[in-house]
Amino acid sequence: MKISFFLLSLIFLLFNCQKSNKEFKKENNIIITISAAASLKKPLDEISKNYQIENSNVNININYGGSGTLERQIIGGAQVDIFISASKENIDNLEKENLIISETKKTFLKNTIVLIASNTYKGVINSIGDLINVEKLALGEKNTVPAGKYGKEALEKLNLWDKIKNKVIYQKDVSSVLNIVELGEVDAGIVYLTDSKKIKNSFIVEHFSPDLHTPIEYTITVISSTKYKDRSKDFLKYLENKKSKEIFEKNGFTF
Repeated sequence: MKISFFLLSLIFLLFNCQKSNKEFKKENNIIITISAAASLKKPLDEISKNYQIENSNVNININYGGSGTLERQIIGGAQVDIFISASKENIDNLEKENLIISETKKTFLKNTIVLIASNTYKGVINSIGDLINVEKLALGEKNTVPAGKYGKEALEKLNLWDKIKNKVIYQKDVSSVLNIVELGEVDAGIVYLTDSKKIKNSFIVEHFSPDLHTPIEYTITVISSTKYKDRSKDFLKYLENKKSKEIFEKNGFTF
């Protein structure tokens, strides 16, 4: 009788241990959702892959797009844990709405913008000033794509905007600008230096001086509605380790 009672107790204990282990594993199947500027796709894909290899209980989903569009999605209630914007302004806007964990807000990357043109225009478009002669200029939507805003600011300071604004073909993000220049659907476009490293059928005409526009600083934060505050903060730290910084630098970003 005592033996039977002991066996029943042991079976009960083992069952509950297995149940607890399963529940623990389920709780640790963490999914981190990141909204990030489209210009970060190549390095961020590589870094997030490395993080998932080192943290097997974490899956990372990344939604890329124009920073302004991503900001609006978060305001609209999109379930996001981390936001990486190509403009500090977007994250400042969220902070005013109490939608971020302010202590996690940090500027951590820098970039520059360049004018690129289709290979068809080699020898024709030789400088930014030659934009007055083009028929179509691709630019990120100035209200939702930081690269578009920076480009417009630079062209205004160069007294070119009023002369070419009717030639502008707006795009949803900087990757789309690059694509239509590469396809020859427009004469030229303004993209980040980091994106220009992907070009095959176009060329860099000229770099815009940083003095012509607002500093291009990527800002990161954890969204206040996250279910995984500590894990999200851990990923932010991971973005700044030596290995991750080397990946960003390899892709043309600076600190």
